[in-house]
Amino acid sequence: MIPTNTDTHTALRGELGTHLEVLVVLFAIFITQAALPDENWSRAVQIILQAVALVLTLRLGTLSRPVVALGQVVVLIAIVAAIILAFTDNGQGLMLFVNLVLVALAPIAVLRSITRHRQISWATVVGAISIFLCIGLFFACFHQIIYEFDDAAFAVANGQLRPATFQYFSFITLTTVGFGDVVAVSDLARTMTALEAIIGQIFLVTVVALVVGNIGRTRN
Repeated sequence: MIPTNTDTHTALRGELGTHLEVLVVLFAIFITQAALPDENWSRAVQIILQAVALVLTLRLGTLSRPVVALGQVVVLIAIVAAIILAFTDNGQGLMLFVNLVLVALAPIAVLRSITRHRQISWATVVGAISIFLCIGLFFACFHQIIYEFDDAAFAVANGQLRPATFQYFSFITLTTVGFGDVVAVSDLARTMTALEAIIGQIFLVTVVALVVGNIGRTRN
């Protein structure tokens, strides 16, 4: 049976809703990590939001069964990590692990979803924005992991290097603003920072620009 235009539009509206939900949760992760204090309860909130984002991403149905199974296991780990974080200080590593898996799987699932669109729609635009956010969150997590193993890998002019600081540094780097108040010092940190800046520019200039500039057009 050949799908009709009505079926296609209905499917796109449903997919747009899922992409919007993913985007809203990603923004919630961004805001909570930036605004909330670095305390146990706030870490638990962040990891629950990460689990919700991962569940929504799996709903897109674009990942293989083994990867979906991995995602489901990570969601269970996230629940355990949230409980641990709520009462102890021993769950920071678990939070970083869940965050890293989320921001690694989410862009793949969203990208596979929007590349299947025959018509460039608002679902495609929202998906592209979600991928951009995931890139920034991924590198924020990666920078923090580097710092956990080498506390001299980064330097900050004022204050302390906290998760919110790494998120700020990541998105400043991704958009190539570069205020210079947070600096990569080690070779690995500098390499990852340069890589993030390159990826950010390529993504904004190519993917986002092409998607926004071709809304409503049908691919050949």
